[in-house]
Amino acid sequence: MALPHAEPDHVVSHALALATLEASVKFRQMGDPATLLDVGLVVMPALTAKEQASAGLSRLIELLQDAGLRASLASAPDAAAMHALLASRWSGV
Repeated sequence: MALPHAEPDHVVSHALALATLEASVKFRQMGDPATLLDVGLVVMPALTAKEQASAGLSRLIELLQDAGLRASLASAPDAAAMHALLASRWSGV
């Protein structure tokens, strides 16, 4: 899973996009750019400074630590199913 995100000063309103990839792509590991990871699920939050200050990004990262949730998101049949999975664990999504 990759979690690219925008700096809050570039966000007009908060949003969350998820993408499951037909074929994995390489991402560099945060904190160790020499390590390449195969990624099949991309979670892209766009959070304003207010959401970031209220721990929005931290909460999302916490949720995504659950391997079962990541697997369910990756195999979800559509966007509505992905939304339901996240919403069942965090009403702020």
